[in-house]
Amino acid sequence: MTIGRSATFALAALAIFLSFGARAAPEGWLRVLGHAALEQAFRLQAPLLLKTPLTLHRLADLSVAGSAFANAYLVSGEPQYSNRAREIADFLVANINVAADGATGWGPKLRHGYGFCPEVDDFRGEDLWETTRALNAILKANEIAPSRNLVEIAMDIVDRWPSEEIRIVDEGPYAAGGMRFYRKQPDACARKYVKNTNIAMGEVLYRLGRQTGEERYYERARQVLNAELWEILTRKNFGYHGAMIYADPGDPQNQKVLRAERHKVRTEADGRIVCRDDPPDASCWNHLAFEAYVLHQVQLLSGRDLAGPIEKIMSIYRTSSLGDTQRFPWRGGNTATHITAYNCYLRNAENPIYRDECLRALQHNPKSAMIFYSLVPDDLVPHDKG
Repeated sequence: MTIGRSATFALAALAIFLSFGARAAPEGWLRVLGHAALEQAFRLQAPLLLKTPLTLHRLADLSVAGSAFANAYLVSGEPQYSNRAREIADFLVANINVAADGATGWGPKLRHGYGFCPEVDDFRGEDLWETTRALNAILKANEIAPSRNLVEIAMDIVDRWPSEEIRIVDEGPYAAGGMRFYRKQPDACARKYVKNTNIAMGEVLYRLGRQTGEERYYERARQVLNAELWEILTRKNFGYHGAMIYADPGDPQNQKVLRAERHKVRTEADGRIVCRDDPPDASCWNHLAFEAYVLHQVQLLSGRDLAGPIEKIMSIYRTSSLGDTQRFPWRGGNTATHITAYNCYLRNAENPIYRDECLRALQHNPKSAMIFYSLVPDDLVPHDKG
């Protein structure tokens, strides 16, 4: 490069710097994402999600986008991301009673009864997964703009959501230490426990503990984590439903769940319960990978070393074509959200396979709110705002 060209380049760079005040050139912060493919994915998705209408149609996706924008602000300092995160949190709060009969919580619009309740046409239910995603977005918004109202809303919902504490003295240290299981739906007729939604509540509990300083939330969070570690490490349950249906198969509600479970999982010779792969049960496999993603969140929030169970989950996930980017049916009908998002969210973990899988997945240009969140994971946030 000649001296003249160097001077021209320097003047251009200075002009950009001055035009944006005392800060780097636009989007210079994107380098913290760690790869050009991640930067490009963010550039493509952020403008779309910034202007996506706030509707009740897909509340979980909206909630996940809110959490992503909170992190994007914490990393970049860009006000548009902070504004969007708070706008989404305000929308969630304004629609906190949209479930059937004005119940508090969030859930999908359903044409028929959910779980094992009598069928009811066209109603909006409460669902633990969607509720935890909404609570996560609200608490993430509270990190960037502290509000006692947001914290109290989260506390109220968490305190009222039904759960059961169980201790089993002869089932290993996690069971003996006390486990907590949250219902997927709060309705009495839907007493169903699903592993990924249970640990998702654990993430919310750890966030509440950090933001309120109240030990009761930390204690419940530890009990939920005990339940997950019992499922994975003791019971070797890598399926969809919680292992309590196997521990108490005589219970009438568990019998209903077991009948549904047979179509989703199989038991291997070594006793492991795994998702069916003949053909792959997409719901089961995607739920499994979500557990690893949430365990990573819990690891960050709790300070616990959970790399072992995370790797156990993801190594089994990769045995399926739905969890291996080189065998995934990219042009098929299966969504690319899960195989992309969970690997990208784990990309800074010790095992390099997550980063490799993430970058291979991004070559197919998948888009979703969950993928967007995986581009700016919590482990990129430079300091604790909670």
